[in-house]
Amino acid sequence: MKYPDNEKGEVILLLVVFISVVLFMLVFSFYLLSKVGYSNAVLEEGYCVALPLAEAGAERAMWHLTQTPSWRAGYGNPHGAGEPFYYPNSTYEIGQYWVTLSTVLQTVDYSIVRITSRAQVKGPKLFGVGVGFGATKMIEEVVKVVFTVKPVGARYAIMTGGKLNLNANSIIYGSIRANDTIQIDAKTDIYPDPFYREGRVLTSKNIGVKANLFLHDTSNDLQDVRAKGTITDKSKISGTADGIFEYDTTSDTDGLINDGSIKPGESGTYIPNPNMNEIMAAVTQVHTETKLQNFDLAGGVHLFLNGIEFTPGKISGKGTIIVINNKDVVFSTPVGKEGEPVEMNIIVISGTDGVIGTGDIYFNQSSHLKGLIYCHDSIYAQANFSVTGSVISYDGELILPKAQSEYTLNPFMPVTPPGFSNWWDPTGNVVGSGGSPVTVLSWRELL
Repeated sequence: MKYPDNEKGEVILLLVVFISVVLFMLVFSFYLLSKVGYSNAVLEEGYCVALPLAEAGAERAMWHLTQTPSWRAGYGNPHGAGEPFYYPNSTYEIGQYWVTLSTVLQTVDYSIVRITSRAQVKGPKLFGVGVGFGATKMIEEVVKVVFTVKPVGARYAIMTGGKLNLNANSIIYGSIRANDTIQIDAKTDIYPDPFYREGRVLTSKNIGVKANLFLHDTSNDLQDVRAKGTITDKSKISGTADGIFEYDTTSDTDGLINDGSIKPGESGTYIPNPNMNEIMAAVTQVHTETKLQNFDLAGGVHLFLNGIEFTPGKISGKGTIIVINNKDVVFSTPVGKEGEPVEMNIIVISGTDGVIGTGDIYFNQSSHLKGLIYCHDSIYAQANFSVTGSVISYDGELILPKAQSEYTLNPFMPVTPPGFSNWWDPTGNVVGSGGSPVTVLSWRELL
């Protein structure tokens, strides 16, 4: 059949259009296949990047824990944007990561921390438009953080800016330290405390030992005897593998700083001077009596303006007793029982910030306490005596005691003694100074 010339042209045109469409579809299909293959390759590469990126986030968190063991802030907003991650030497963002931390277990010596790290790499693009959410990986690591910095608070079972006399058989769990002479006049056993694992005898002057001084040392504890001056009689000291040092030149026997020039958290050891504004804000009851028989602490903070003597009766409850105006507190009645101590902070101060008072504390009867015993001047114990917490004299003497005694350092026990918030941390939180070892206990991929 013959077609007119004009119809031949239309057929050829249709054929050209059809072939062009077919070729275009083939080219476009090939392009799509290429883009999908490229996108899949990019996505697969993204999964390869996302896992090490999640691990990098966890590693960064572990490094932070070595500097600040209590750090739990993490990285990124769990409900928003994460921390961006860029190609090296580029401003092009690869993706983002999120890190969260939680405490599994907390002890005095270490904590167990769970680290969850999620990373998301940017998704592939088609015609400049992102397709999908990109590759995501999530891992979990459980690590052990060993503390190299211990809790802020009392480090010594007994500490004084003056002299320390142990006049009766004593058992001490923790270290003792004085600016002046330490005199051991009765059998004394010193064990490491359960928190710092230390049981030391330290003084800026001399140590006199007239009775047996036995340090129950182990390979994991620090127990030594050090004096800037002389130690007599060294032959009566036994049990320490860490040494006995006269004329010590280390900072261990530097004088306790008690002028406020070193602040909490800074290097150095100092005796704190309580903050009066903080004390006054905490007082729940003001007393003008000078003698009391039966007294219930009732969880309060009791301020005695004119000193106080507790005459034979019963002291019960939990709380804090504060005496100001250079007055004394005298316990002429037993306080607690052996194995049943009274939880009580006793604070005797001048009543003015920065001024050292002359008030004393006297325990004339058997006394068993849990808490902080703190005095600007001297502390005397005349009968059986035990303290779980810390005994501190700012500038006076400690005459402890004339009967059996026991002291156990517990930096967590004196619960929030008023006036000491900048120095005392009863929660046991640590302040980081770097170098805390971190050990990975477990690793798993969650996503």
